[in-house]
Amino acid sequence: MPTVKFEDLSNSEKTILKYIKENPGCKKQDIIENVNAAGAYLTIRKKIDELIKNGMIRWEKVRNQYYKLYYNEKSTILQTYDELNKIRDYFTSILHKIVQNPTKYTSKSIRSNILLIYVHVLGMYIIYSLLKWSKEIDDITTLNRTYSLVFYELLEIQKEISQTFKIRVSIPFKRAATDEVFSPLYHTLTPRFFILNPEEVLEILKEFNKYENLDEINDLLKVVWKIGFPIYRYSNVEMIYKQQPPNIYDFEDLVIALKYHVDKTSKTKNPKIQKIIEELEKINE
Repeated sequence: MPTVKFEDLSNSEKTILKYIKENPGCKKQDIIENVNAAGAYLTIRKKIDELIKNGMIRWEKVRNQYYKLYYNEKSTILQTYDELNKIRDYFTSILHKIVQNPTKYTSKSIRSNILLIYVHVLGMYIIYSLLKWSKEIDDITTLNRTYSLVFYELLEIQKEISQTFKIRVSIPFKRAATDEVFSPLYHTLTPRFFILNPEEVLEILKEFNKYENLDEINDLLKVVWKIGFPIYRYSNVEMIYKQQPPNIYDFEDLVIALKYHVDKTSKTKNPKIQKIIEELEKINE
């Protein structure tokens, strides 16, 4: 198996993808004529072909004459890359505020909560790498490219966290069938990495709500929860059987998941928790 390098998309790839996303149905020639920063003629054509092979660009043939190119929003690589860029932006914004005003954010809980979220995200993508993408992506080059992009982004987030809190660290390591749900590997990994359960989410929100300008935590937790939902769905089979939620797929929405948890744990009369959920509900998707 080829060696995996942790690399970001190149600048030329980003430029080409951005142009195609903004100009759906464009031709190769359109890109060559309008995207000067992407490189020379042959380089651009080669990059476009590689992006098509990796599934990031899809094409449609028009009257056997030319191809229309489209940004492939169903691409596993691009979906994951876009998710991680959102997460990285939210982390960066929060960490920047902490660096700018270190005397204000002195609570050790801030650091531990940030680390908790990061470890959760890391764990979710490790599980996806081992149990999801290896089944869905047949082409080994595309699979390696997915791993490369994911762990590049995760390491960049880790670097930012480490620099902010001066932590010394090393490089970190659709419906399922019955045998998949009860897989020993799945249930060995999940308890160690799915650590951001509804109770932990509420505790994090309680801590961050003490401060006025760290609102990104709400968006961050919503994205993180959505990514982890397919794993959460089967992480506690006993909970699903005993409590019998009306529609487990509704729980992809963090607000619904928290409301259900609060209701089942008799916390509905706690005004602080009710306020947290109400504030989270106000956020536009």
